[in-house]
Amino acid sequence: MKLDRVLALIAGAAGIVVLLAAAVLAYVQVGPNPRYLLIPGVALLIAGAILDPQLLLGVAQSRRGRTGASSLALAIVVLGTLVVLNALAGRGGQHVDLSASQLHSLTPKSVAVLRQLQADLEVTDFAAANDPNRPAAQSLLGLYQDASPRVKVRYVDPNSDVAEAQSLGVTSAGSIVLQYQGRKPVVLSPGSQTEQDVSGAILKLELNRQLTVCWASGDGERDPTSTDSTFGYSQAGQAMGGDDLVPRQLVLSEAASIPTDCSVVAVVGPTQPLSSAGLSSLKAYLAVGGRLLLATDPWRPDVNASLNSLLQPIGLKFDGALVAEDAAHTYFGHQDIPVVLSYGSSPITKDLRNVATFFPVTTSISGPETPLASSSSGSYAVAEPRNDPARQSGDKSGPFDLMGSYEQAATGGGKERLVLVGTSGLAENLVVPPALASANLEVFLSSLDWLAGEDSLISLPPKPQGSLPLALTAAQASLEVVLTLVVLPVLLAFGGFAVWLYRRRTG
Repeated sequence: MKLDRVLALIAGAAGIVVLLAAAVLAYVQVGPNPRYLLIPGVALLIAGAILDPQLLLGVAQSRRGRTGASSLALAIVVLGTLVVLNALAGRGGQHVDLSASQLHSLTPKSVAVLRQLQADLEVTDFAAANDPNRPAAQSLLGLYQDASPRVKVRYVDPNSDVAEAQSLGVTSAGSIVLQYQGRKPVVLSPGSQTEQDVSGAILKLELNRQLTVCWASGDGERDPTSTDSTFGYSQAGQAMGGDDLVPRQLVLSEAASIPTDCSVVAVVGPTQPLSSAGLSSLKAYLAVGGRLLLATDPWRPDVNASLNSLLQPIGLKFDGALVAEDAAHTYFGHQDIPVVLSYGSSPITKDLRNVATFFPVTTSISGPETPLASSSSGSYAVAEPRNDPARQSGDKSGPFDLMGSYEQAATGGGKERLVLVGTSGLAENLVVPPALASANLEVFLSSLDWLAGEDSLISLPPKPQGSLPLALTAAQASLEVVLTLVVLPVLLAFGGFAVWLYRRRTG
């Protein structure tokens, strides 16, 4: 091929690429001005035509050239159609979120919170037009506007209206202020403006009261402020704040009675038996309609005996044995970490569908009015501590209830509510997002909501910010390996062989 034809082909191809790049930049409106690319693109096409005037004619006359031109024209038509449809769709308020974690739409919890609005919610974003955080805030607040006509959003430059900003308690540019029914405004400063923060602020304005989770301490319970990557509860502690549930330490052994402002009492993972004073306070609290979350661990006979003494009058019991699972229902073969994928019928679990919940080192519960999570029929109970949890003769067969709830009428017309969990690790940092893609945090928060009497607001909490790793059982992981490393390569090899054999016979 002559040099001038080679140069003409290069110039023509480069010209087409540059013109397509200009069209893309003009559409997305990001990057350099597309006009700067339009001129060199046209110039390259002209240069190609000058270098070899016969090239375009030859391409048009050849069968391959006509086919290529038709393919290029079809591709341009399809891309143009998609661009036009996308532009038209972008002008509307409707959208479909196809991301796995629903990162671009409000969660059911936020939608439920918005449905409780009885008047207009005024949202003011005090961000300047050039504030780099303003586009993200606009996008999030736009979702709230689309979800409820009662949400009214306006944007104010804090530098041009200093008096209003100061009157609402704004101390830094970029703050978001929420006002509702003349109640004290809630100010969200920059860095605290996620969906969880906004929905929590709306809920706080709606309730116009503070829900307090009195977190038992003094007997070795889990610490909601601990950041330990395995046993800490800091992620759950932060999530409670976003759900308008404020944890407060309560030393049971020193409490003559449970404070009246405790919306819920949580006893999570005591490592020593509860004191007689603590048990007496809890019994009196439940008798008048108390709300109690109890979570313990297996192989703690003294601890579980003290808890069972509290539960015995209502027929509930922690069994104390370790529940181990078969290989198909464990976290990558760890038999002492059952994986639950199906749930009981309850407001606590109504929004959970085929999502995994992990119950690390758990015991079972007898007598719950409503089982919330249960092990599979292949599970078994290890009554006494041993190094190898593999099944042995004499181990009791499942299924077992790992979590359950109970409700009954109490003295004075209230309702006594309990949630029992066979593991104190239900919401530990090891098994909640972002460490694992699990429903553990959802179950934990929904349990507290139900206990606090906020049944209508129980739903999934705000989604994680970003993609989460896929959680698979051992059986699912094995199937994934077989499909990826065996089935697909065999199918590809068979297809290639079939094509080769066909060509050989017809060639």
